[in-house]
Amino acid sequence: MVATHAVAAKQEEGRYVTFQLEGERIAIALPLVRDVQRAQPITPVPRAPAVIAGLVNIRGRAMPALDIRAHFSLSPYADVDAVKLVVVEYDGERFALMVDALDEVATLAPDAIAAATQKDTRWYAAASGLATQDNAPIVVLDLAQFLSALLLSSQ
Repeated sequence: MVATHAVAAKQEEGRYVTFQLEGERIAIALPLVRDVQRAQPITPVPRAPAVIAGLVNIRGRAMPALDIRAHFSLSPYADVDAVKLVVVEYDGERFALMVDALDEVATLAPDAIAAATQKDTRWYAAASGLATQDNAPIVVLDLAQFLSALLLSSQ
């Protein structure tokens, strides 16, 4: 059984789920992503900070829906029904990240990911690097760092 998990982990190495937010392409390591969904009804939570849009039920499991646009002080979604959700797991908890669009599962070679600089992207503080695919930049997200910053900013 351990060998099977090792093979599966090796096959997922270098693979990322990519999505769009405000015209930027972002990548999260595939093993951290549990699901991707179209818009689901979000139940608002009274007195919750703006980054917590509410609770969403994904496959019978309630989790916070995190509004990344609010975190970066971007304009709110004009059509909440068009939002896509990337469900990630961090520290044993699941979170639904609200994104503009889902792209693909991309393979990025580790040597193709360079360090991001502050001028490259608003994601700098949470980027583990910057890659290029089809002549377009992709911010490779450090999920632990990003969620920590996002959740701390919501307190």
